[in-house]
Amino acid sequence: MITAFVLAAFGLLLIYLEFFFPSGVSAVIAAGLLITSIIFFGFRGYAWGWIAFYSIILLVLVLLVCKMAIGHVKGRVSHKADQEGYIAAPLDKTLIGAEGVAISELKPSGHILVQGKKLPAQSDTGYIPQNTSVIITGVRGANYIVKTKE
Repeated sequence: MITAFVLAAFGLLLIYLEFFFPSGVSAVIAAGLLITSIIFFGFRGYAWGWIAFYSIILLVLVLLVCKMAIGHVKGRVSHKADQEGYIAAPLDKTLIGAEGVAISELKPSGHILVQGKKLPAQSDTGYIPQNTSVIITGVRGANYIVKTKE
């Protein structure tokens, strides 16, 4: 019986580690260890009811380990609801009015070349073909807003 418990403990540990070092390999090994643990538990001569009870306990433990691991993963990531004042990428607003060329199709976003710099852009008027002359008319998020030069 100790062997079944040790296999289950190592399986649960591998499931926990899978959240921090994802590869799928430890999850497959963990599943194998947990199934082997149930088999070892069954070889002790227990009735099917006890084997089912042991399996349900393992399932509950797996869910608890997953919940605990997710909690630790979430603790590493900042989820601040208040992002007031956050700027995704600082853009040079002095380029508003500058002329450039679409170096990719803007459908509606892509890239433009202005003053020798490749910049992210979004079309204000819809699709703009590649190599079309454009003018920067504004800034929205992390993109320069452009329209075709008339």
